[in-house]
Amino acid sequence: MVDLHEYSSVELFRLTTTADVSIRANLRNFPCSSPVSRPGGRPAVECGQGSTCVFRTHLDEGSFPMGTKIRRIATVVAAAAGIVAASAPAASAAAPVRLFAAPTHALSANATVAAVVTGLPANGTFWVGECGWVPTGCAGNPATVVEIHSDAKGFAFTTIVAQKVYVGNIGDGVDVTVDCAAVQCTLGVYDAAITAFDRVDIHFR
Repeated sequence: MVDLHEYSSVELFRLTTTADVSIRANLRNFPCSSPVSRPGGRPAVECGQGSTCVFRTHLDEGSFPMGTKIRRIATVVAAAAGIVAASAPAASAAAPVRLFAAPTHALSANATVAAVVTGLPANGTFWVGECGWVPTGCAGNPATVVEIHSDAKGFAFTTIVAQKVYVGNIGDGVDVTVDCAAVQCTLGVYDAAITAFDRVDIHFR
């Protein structure tokens, strides 16, 4: 797969009924003269008109109901998210883990949200889960947590069901009812020690 840190910005994130993701990037600084192929599949980068390229990846595992096409997941702008343009020199330190999710506003009670994670340790196992801030901490939703696997570039994609009301816990064995209409809820990416690498706030209607 193509390292998203090569991109100067991510302009469009769309999920279709075929469960393909197209991340359309503004690559003014990227010489899009020849496609970059991935093993055993179609080109990972397809060059289009002008300076626009399309990054594609296919969901290799898992399934979820897609009765109707999600016409527009969201626009995810990464200008302030530490994604480095291809023309920039290589960073001396590892890029931070970043979670991009869409949609995040006006969600229905059991909304399907798409999530892209960059900067993960390569070829690892991680989790994306919902969490709500209650007085004792951030109570996770064990019913909808999703296991993800990063590729060699530290990239992972998944979808998760965000629930407006759920029974969660903070790891102490005590269940608590979380109402995301009353408290701030988030989506986060975690390791096996339940360390949150990054979180994105979500909002329900």
